[in-house]
Amino acid sequence: MDIRKNTLISLPFFALLLYFELGYLMNYDTGECPIFGMMVYNTPCGVFSMLMFSLGMTMLILFLAGRLRASFAVGIAYYSVTFFAAWAWTLSAKVLASLGIFLSLIGLYSSPKSTKTTETSRSLREATSLFIYTLVFLIFLLSAVSYIFYFSWVCWDAYSGAVAFLCSLISYALMGAGLVSPLLWRKRLRIHAIITLLAGFLFMNFVLRVLPFSELALTLMVVLFVLELSREGGFYEQKRK
Repeated sequence: MDIRKNTLISLPFFALLLYFELGYLMNYDTGECPIFGMMVYNTPCGVFSMLMFSLGMTMLILFLAGRLRASFAVGIAYYSVTFFAAWAWTLSAKVLASLGIFLSLIGLYSSPKSTKTTETSRSLREATSLFIYTLVFLIFLLSAVSYIFYFSWVCWDAYSGAVAFLCSLISYALMGAGLVSPLLWRKRLRIHAIITLLAGFLFMNFVLRVLPFSELALTLMVVLFVLELSREGGFYEQKRK
């Protein structure tokens, strides 16, 4: 059976993943992690959180690429480490991690061992690009909403007069352009979509300083840019089309 069509497994499986991924992301931002029954701070916490967050990303990328058995195998490892490490003294988290292991096992054994279509490295690369783009756009959207509703005073606090007005005007222009980025992506103008988002990210991080998870976001943007440049000639290939 096609596990992607079995919502009884796939929806709770990825709902659990989202729950724990947000937890690892928060731990990375705060630098405070409960790992194997003890509290770990700063760099060790950040490294562990990013390794686990990346493992969860790998699971999703494999799933999007159609490599179901590999995805659920990674899921078993992901939820097993989560069960024994993070939230070690929280019963509810242990129960949820156990459920993740159980669903991963079901998914692994119910997924076909071979498929009629051959999955290529290119499909895996496309799945990686799609996932990274979606993630960075969500971070951008969170940043834009936070700025509009809570931090719109930043330009006026840092500058005055015409400079403050120009700063505010540029911020709204770049955010508006960033919101159009998915349309460019859908039209296969992916490099253009990435550059549009990157401009907004750089302005939010270095001028407004309201970009959450700035290191992660900018690193993912660089990885995405390199992936798309190397894909079928990147920008020049798109211009020729």
